[in-house]
Amino acid sequence: MIDSPAMYRSLVLAAAAAALVACATSLWPTKKVTATAPADDAFGCAVTQGLGMRYKITRVDSSARQVDLRRTDKVTQSPDLDEYGRWDVLSVRTQSQGPDKLSHSMLIVQAGSVSKHMTRRGPTDVDEYASPRAKADADSIIIRCANSPQGTAPANSLPAGAP
Repeated sequence: MIDSPAMYRSLVLAAAAAALVACATSLWPTKKVTATAPADDAFGCAVTQGLGMRYKITRVDSSARQVDLRRTDKVTQSPDLDEYGRWDVLSVRTQSQGPDKLSHSMLIVQAGSVSKHMTRRGPTDVDEYASPRAKADADSIIIRCANSPQGTAPANSLPAGAP
């Protein structure tokens, strides 16, 4: 029971702080870095690195230089009894930073995780906080493709096995 206005104020402030912290934390963090490679090369490198980390391509738009990658997580288990699947998701996008195709580019990588639950209405995908493994994979793509010419694929090309 709240006896005084000061106690009521402290309760309201604590609730507001908790709501602010919850809203400030992103489920799927996005990282943007300036790449020294052209956008086409950075995109090819990101796709190659993702496939090398055993991700599968779920959506690709080569002209817009966007790709979504997915890897089934067979290690992490949820305490929820209705969960029967979990996977990590990487979304990669590159944008040119200059007027020509050979200038620097912006590499944008978003990491996330999704779990599949069986509900009364059927299977339902639920967005989860990005797993540490997905975040590490996103960082790896940034490190390998943003600032080094090693590992870059030729412009406008996708590696073998891409749809």
